[in-house]
Amino acid sequence: MSNRAFPLSVLLSKIRKSKHPVVIVEGPDDIIVYRQLINLYSDKGLTVLPSGGRGKALKVFDSIKDEEILEKVIFIVDKDLWVFSEIPEEYRHNRILTTQGYSIENDIFCDGNVETLLKSENCFDNFKVDLKEYLNWYTLVINQHLSGKNNETLDFSAKDFFASSNISIQIEEAKKNNHFPEDLHANIYAEYHNKLRGKNLLNMAIWYLNKKKDSGIFHKDSYIKVIASVQRGNCLNNIFQRVGELC
Repeated sequence: MSNRAFPLSVLLSKIRKSKHPVVIVEGPDDIIVYRQLINLYSDKGLTVLPSGGRGKALKVFDSIKDEEILEKVIFIVDKDLWVFSEIPEEYRHNRILTTQGYSIENDIFCDGNVETLLKSENCFDNFKVDLKEYLNWYTLVINQHLSGKNNETLDFSAKDFFASSNISIQIEEAKKNNHFPEDLHANIYAEYHNKLRGKNLLNMAIWYLNKKKDSGIFHKDSYIKVIASVQRGNCLNNIFQRVGELC
């Protein structure tokens, strides 16, 4: 199994040549979690292939959706912005599995009981206070994405947010001019474990667990490996069980 994402033509070739089930995931980072499927269903001889993103994974689906070979392929993708809406009709298919939250990191956050860990390290209260402020930026960007008016990246960490004075000015101007979506902010804050982009969420939690230092005893990839391999909860188990049923 490779951690390298494959081009569409290569993925299609591997699927057509395979005599065993093939699981298409998004990217190399997802392999940290989904390689566990190979061990769990070793009798199935399944292969896990990274596609390079949700869009590319769904292109594979679109390419084979009318072919018999679809019955040996399983797709696992992040919900991404679908967590704010519904999954489009064309992708409501039993061969397409999605995370419960925005991304796999959200499911890791929930299954790994990170809130409890933050509480045990006496940093949960401060985490929630700063999270509410951080979500001011996230809400503005998400609101633009949902209205199709913005391509601004969501890859902006809490650490960088609190180091930037320009962002705070933009937020204050939006609130002053009544352009800030307060209802959306309240909704995201209430369901932050599912609706805040998972990489941002998990990185922020690890940052707090390491006392706002760049490194420490808590390491994100190591934590993900432990949860995915031996401490899976409802979120991951639902996906793993469905893969077993579809193999």
